[in-house]
Amino acid sequence: MLENSEKPIRLADAIYSDILENEYLQELYNAILHNYAVKLLGNSDRDCVDLNMIDALRFADILSKSAYSKNS
Repeated sequence: MLENSEKPIRLADAIYSDILENEYLQELYNAILHNYAVKLLGNSDRDCVDLNMIDALRFADILSKSAYSKNS
C-alpha cells in the first residue's frame, strides 16, 4: 500500500525514464521519427527503416498518452 506522500508510477513515466538508457526503445523511437520524416517530406531517395510494427505502434501509443513533460 502506498503512503500519502508516494505517488503511483504510470507506465508512460517508467518508459520515459528508461528511454535514454534503453537501446531498443531508442531504436524504435529513431525509426519512427525517420520513417515519418521520409513520408512527410516525400524523400524518395531514402528508404524507410525496418522495424517491428507491433512494438512501434504500442510504443507510439504509450508516448502519445503521456503527460511526462521532462523528456517528452
